[in-house]
Amino acid sequence: SICKNTVNDWVYPDERDKFMSNSSLDNLILQLAVSDIYEYTIRGVKSDSSICYKRFRCSWLDEARNIILIEQTDVTAMYHEQQRKLMKEQRLREAATAANMLKTEFLASVSHDMRTPLNAILGYAELALNQNIPADCRDYIDKIKKSGGVLKNLINETLDLSRLESGKTVLTKKPLLLSGLARDIAATVEPS
Repeated sequence: SICKNTVNDWVYPDERDKFMSNSSLDNLILQLAVSDIYEYTIRGVKSDSSICYKRFRCSWLDEARNIILIEQTDVTAMYHEQQRKLMKEQRLREAATAANMLKTEFLASVSHDMRTPLNAILGYAELALNQNIPADCRDYIDKIKKSGGVLKNLINETLDLSRLESGKTVLTKKPLLLSGLARDIAATVEPS
């Protein structure tokens, strides 16, 4: 095996068994039997007691497979850069999750706040339609009521979306008459 006399000098104590196992001649021959290149990384300690990371790249030096070439590369900078990227990605994921939760709470709050005045509008429209009023006024109020109903459905769908995102969704089946829906949509967008 490689550098047996100096393993205690630079290999991090928790990594010594791993290093000895990976670098044993039996293991190298076994690994190189299934792949042309065998790589592993070991954490080490520099002479100034700082942590370093060494990558070992092993391959056959000759076609007869008598000599194994072992290249050692200090990958400490790459390791630290990878760790910084992972930490940044984690912070971004956490920020996105928090932003999504705030959005969900905002949607639920705004949707509830919009329902109260909308229910009043729909109620007054219903009361007006029960009065003896001219036909043209009845048509306008009917359109107000139908448009309010569409808006109420949009608000309910927004609430459903916020419930879905927060995991509080309850699905229900309801019959839907498509001809009535199409008529209501056409009446909503029909010019007066």
